[in-house]
Amino acid sequence: MTVTKADLDRLRANLSKPNHTLELTPSGTLEQSVHREVRDEQLIALHEGEKKLSDSHKKFGCALEKVRNQGRERGVFNALSHTKACNQQL
Repeated sequence: MTVTKADLDRLRANLSKPNHTLELTPSGTLEQSVHREVRDEQLIALHEGEKKLSDSHKKFGCALEKVRNQGRERGVFNALSHTKACNQQL
């Protein structure tokens, strides 16, 4: 599953707001517990999405650094292989 920043923003916007009113009816407490469970599930989904986004950012950074290092190594090798000292040794 691909997670984008827009998806996380949408999840944040859809989070249900906690209702802190005291309900004395049996259906009121049951309703509150259902809302609490729904909010907990939304928060879990949001945290998982943020973790996936962070992990993918770290993987991208590592891959970019690896490619840059390979490019530097190739440049150094090419620079050394085209010097007079190197050609005289051959």
